[in-house]
This record gives sequence, C-alpha cells and structure tokens, in this order.
Amino acid sequence: MTKIKILFLPIWLLMFSQSVFAEQFLYTCISDKNWMINFQINTKKETVFFISSGDTTGGSSHQVKEYENVLEFTKNRITVYDPYPGSESYRTFFLDENIMLNSGHYPDKNFHNQIFNCIRG
Repeated sequence: MTKIKILFLPIWLLMFSQSVFAEQFLYTCISDKNWMINFQINTKKETVFFISSGDTTGGSSHQVKEYENVLEFTKNRITVYDPYPGSESYRTFFLDENIMLNSGHYPDKNFHNQIFNCIRG
C-alpha cells in the first residue's frame, strides 16, 4: 500500500500544482440566457483570449479567436471592453466567485445584461 501511495504522490502533486499555479487556464462561462463563452486567461501576461461562443441548445456558434481589450487585471477581477460593429460589450470576471457579468450597449440607447456562471478548465 505504501508503494502505491509513493507512486501516485508525484502524479497528484503535478495535477495539483498545474491547477493552482497555472499561468494560463481555460475559463468557460454559461449565461442565464443559455449562451456559452470560452476564454483562455493568462495571469502572467494579463491577457484574455476570446476563443468561442455559442448557444447551449446547439444553435448558432462563433469561433472568435481574438484578444480582449483588458481594462483592469487583478488577482480576483478582470474587466474587458469589446467593440463590435453596432454595439459595445463590457465584461467583468469575478474569478474568486466564478461569475462574469456582461453588459452590451447599442447606439439606439438599448442595452442588455447577462450573468454567467464560470468554471476553470
């Protein structure tokens, strides 16, 4: 039994250290309106890479593959700005709570807000 523990200890330490001390990680967020967004967050470079988004019911999906415009990057909070043709989005990631708030703003004075629950991958 002791030999098994000794064999699995390095594997367990490797898995633990990668998840806790990783410089980058996947961050998947699903909204209260059935929309999913995938990001790659790099804590060393302080970047947020928007990978893809799509409807959780299998409808439309988009391969974005662009860096977000980071406005603030701290240990527990990241704020980004994302201009689109015809609208602008602001996203705030609360990493310690695993939620993201998204606010979309349109020239006709309309707006939308979405709350996302997120997981690290």
